[in-house]
Amino acid sequence: MKVNVSKDNIKGSVEYLEKIKDFIVSIDDSVISEAIQRYLTTEREFKIPESQKIDDYRIDSAKPAENRTYFELSLNTLYANTGVFVHWDTLVE
Repeated sequence: MKVNVSKDNIKGSVEYLEKIKDFIVSIDDSVISEAIQRYLTTEREFKIPESQKIDDYRIDSAKPAENRTYFELSLNTLYANTGVFVHWDTLVE
């Protein structure tokens, strides 16, 4: 999967390589690139629903690149944590 990202009119992309569980950040700003890479390589807790009940979930501790679900969940919170906006309308599978 590949999706475009931007911050302060600087555009780039993030590509997840599912087969090797890694990713590539392509953006022409080293500070933004490092922020994205640091965020996507930091282990965190993910609340994964177990049923339709609001309080029925498990907590997985993992690095985002460990699987696509964790990676996509991390991209959903990228803006709140780094200020980098993910352009989901550009998603390429």
